[in-house]
Amino acid sequence: MSNKDRHTLSSSGLAVLLATSVLLLGSSGVVSVRNVIGQAAGQVWTGLAPTTVAAEELTTYVDEQAEWSISYPADTLQMERLSEDVTIFISADRTTFFAVDTYLEVASRYGNTGENLRNRARDTLDLIYGNYALMVDVMEGGAGPWTTRVAFTTERGSKGQALYKQPPVVQPSFRVFGVIFGYKAYTEASVLPMLAAIRDSFAEGTSPPDAVSSATQAVEFVPEGVRGQQARGECWTNSNVVNRPNAWRCMVLNEIYDPCFSLNTSEGWVVCGASPMGDGLGFRMNLTRPLVVDNPGPYSRYPWVIELSDGNRCEGLGPPASYVGDEAVSFACGNGWYVLGDMEEGEVWYAKRARLSSDGSRVVESTREAVRTVWY
Repeated sequence: MSNKDRHTLSSSGLAVLLATSVLLLGSSGVVSVRNVIGQAAGQVWTGLAPTTVAAEELTTYVDEQAEWSISYPADTLQMERLSEDVTIFISADRTTFFAVDTYLEVASRYGNTGENLRNRARDTLDLIYGNYALMVDVMEGGAGPWTTRVAFTTERGSKGQALYKQPPVVQPSFRVFGVIFGYKAYTEASVLPMLAAIRDSFAEGTSPPDAVSSATQAVEFVPEGVRGQQARGECWTNSNVVNRPNAWRCMVLNEIYDPCFSLNTSEGWVVCGASPMGDGLGFRMNLTRPLVVDNPGPYSRYPWVIELSDGNRCEGLGPPASYVGDEAVSFACGNGWYVLGDMEEGEVWYAKRARLSSDGSRVVESTREAVRTVWY
């Protein structure tokens, strides 16, 4: 498993000024605002119409405080935290993303001009792109929940939108929500339907019943089957990763596979490479010598893979453990995130998910996450 620390979409070099008929700059350098209530939006606002993606392709994510939720394709985008306020869902090549920004505001900063929301959009784009995003159009009002909309481009060929909203009436304090999505311009036709579906799934203060409140499910993993390829090898001991009598530590040539599984229907072969982290399929390894049980039990039950409430799955690292302070690094979740220490067991299990510094010596940020499923 590859675990890489998070990098933003920032690029080096000098920011360039954009001279275009769409960007309306006065002498003060302030973007002119078009009020488009009751007017056509224009070509820059492609993709604003509601769209759908098949529900089975999406995973629901609920933030830790249950302030908001979205549905997104977890096989395409991975969740990261950019700051206390900004959560981003980003592709592996770091060219396509969807971000949610939310924060509390006070009545003295409430206004219908949208200036505060535009400034916030600017700050969030700077956080994501490192000062290289250029606002090319702004809309105030219009149909739908988003009261301020910013279209942007970058010098490296990306484009996108930042949509913000605040309550319709002033309150002593209120929560502002924004969603931002960006992509390479040449990929617009392929990725915009997905990003629009995520945008349309955004909901305030909602928590789906199965995200946190349902009991954690415990599952004994069984491989779904084998692919066409076969190999020859040997298993010389029980698994170091999965503490079960039919789980093995095996070798094909000089490569170790742990765990491999012997099934009730298999004689002289095991299934290797299958995991809840993937599609459950493995390959058949024909044994060059019989299996020998060196761990007669009893077998303790400690999860091999866990799925958190946001749909992300984390794989156990197994012995020997590494430590951050006095906490063992128990599971790797990808993108620089790990689970530390032992989980809190109960009807609903909880895990401490943490992002570590680049050298792995300290915790940069951490959250307490409900666990949806554990696999043994």
